[in-house]
This record gives sequence, C-alpha cells and structure tokens, in this order.
Amino acid sequence: GSVENYAVLALLPSYLERQGSSLIYMVDDLIKKSKNPDSGFYLHDLEAMTQKLYDLEKKKQKVLLIGVSFALLDLAEKHSLNLQHTIVMETGGMKGRRKEMIRAEL
Repeated sequence: GSVENYAVLALLPSYLERQGSSLIYMVDDLIKKSKNPDSGFYLHDLEAMTQKLYDLEKKKQKVLLIGVSFALLDLAEKHSLNLQHTIVMETGGMKGRRKEMIRAEL
C-alpha cells in the first residue's frame, strides 16, 4: 500500500551517526513521503520510541518500524510490546554490537 497510510519510525543508531549512508537516505525519503507528523528517526531513545509505538497502537495507526538488528533486539528485551498495527522491517547487521545470529538459532 501507499506509504502515506503509515507512520514510519526508524531505529538506526549506527547509521545515523555516519555521513552518506544510503540506508538513511532511503528511510528519510520514506519518512518524507509518509507525510505523517508521527514519522521520524530515533537514535538511542528507546523510551520515546516505545511511547510513540504505544500511542500509535492506541490510534490503530499503521506503522512501519525500520531498524537495525541490535537496536530492535534491545527494544524487544527492554519492552514487551503487542504490536497489532506495526510492520517491523529488520535491516540486518549487528555491526559488532552483538553475536551474529543465523536463522537456525532463532
């Protein structure tokens, strides 16, 4: 469907800290195209992101949550979330932050 139907949340800490990331460019483009005031980037503020996800779930707002593996795992370990209206798009890579996991280990 159209990205305008979604709030796009980005949890991409290691990428936001680098210049010239193509991933940041693409996600920023999705955020702009969503035209949703709730869309945006989150660097390390898992508390603010969690609150935003709760608020959007209450409104039954469709969400596209894009994140790097280690940050999504940090979020899942710290917060129990029941996301009925959220698609989680994992971008891969632990970037030396955690043990690399293969699908068979999940």
